Amino acid sequence: MSSRRYIFFKQGDKYLEYQCATLLSKYHLEVFSPKLGLLKKHSVNRFIYFFWFVLTLGKYKIIYLYDNDKIIHYTHLLPKFFKFPFMKSDDLEIGPSWTAIEFRGKGLFPSVIAYILEHFKKGHRDFHILVHDDNISSQKAIQKVDFQEWGRGYRTKFLGIYKVENV
Repeated sequence: MSSRRYIFFKQGDKYLEYQCATLLSKYHLEVFSPKLGLLKKHSVNRFIYFFWFVLTLGKYKIIYLYDNDKIIHYTHLLPKFFKFPFMKSDDLEIGPSWTAIEFRGKGLFPSVIAYILEHFKKGHRDFHILVHDDNISSQKAIQKVDFQEWGRGYRTKFLGIYKVENV
């Protein structure tokens, strides 16, 4: 078992219209789809992206926000694969996410979540977000767009599978 604890969130039952259009219009938003030669546009370990590309059959997405030519935020959108055994086949997992320090606290993360909910909704699809239990700022941000805690758990050391202990 991993020492890092996670809180599992799922979008709520009511549709909450979060005012993201005005905020996001200040920046350039890109929905990035990977290709074998270009798995990401930011500087993070390339190995994990190759792993995701193979396991998701290239179906993950990355939402990038740019201020001019500088990446100021990104959020991953991952389909179900073995690391998320609690998800249904059409569900999507939002995250991990990152925001440049000077842009934190400005509502970018909840705005991107609201954008994802609007542009990737389909049928009875559920959206999930996992967050470290000590990451209070991310928990508050995702609750702004009506995500509710539904469980707590951990990530296994072997293969990094997310396990829910209490629902």
